[in-house]
Amino acid sequence: MYNDPYGNPYPNGGQGQPPQNPYQQPPTQYNTPQYPPYNAGQPQEPYYPGFQQPPKKSLKWLWITLSIVGAVLILSCSICGFVAYRIGQSAQTVTGQFGKSFVPLLVVNEYYQSIESQQYSKAYSYLDQNIQTTTGSPITVDTFTNSAQTIDSQKGTVTTFVASGTPGLDSTGKQASFTVKVTRGSSAPYTATIGLKLESGTWKIVSYDTI
Repeated sequence: MYNDPYGNPYPNGGQGQPPQNPYQQPPTQYNTPQYPPYNAGQPQEPYYPGFQQPPKKSLKWLWITLSIVGAVLILSCSICGFVAYRIGQSAQTVTGQFGKSFVPLLVVNEYYQSIESQQYSKAYSYLDQNIQTTTGSPITVDTFTNSAQTIDSQKGTVTTFVASGTPGLDSTGKQASFTVKVTRGSSAPYTATIGLKLESGTWKIVSYDTI
């Protein structure tokens, strides 16, 4: 214990103060991390000092893209509907122009398409079963094929054909006739007269003057 010669047990006139240690270091200050307040009864998200959650991505561009795709689909459907409507109108116009002759005209076109592609058996299928030559002889698939091949060798194969004039139907609406302009190779065009008859709901070729 330190004794002051003047009766003061503490130096520097201290009152009730213990002597100071000249070698004592000041207390070290620590930075205590601040934590968010805790709310009882509510789920708490984990807290990481110095870490920030990334911002949520906006769905704006997604909705814009979906809107554009929907608009394109609606426009496509509208165009398809308009085209189908116009095709239907065109078919009605053609049928109105030719009336019942429109169906036998298709038969004549398919008949000459088969001859053009040299499918003579198919072309023969459009003929009536009882069709005969001008001499009264029956026309079989073999005789028809031989006649078609003979004309091909003489004038060349069919290159173009067009039904010319207005197709005609008789008063009963069960018979029709067409004049077809046929071109073979480099030969001069010629005309063929085709006669058809409605048999059991199907149009058949019952006469022709040349192939």
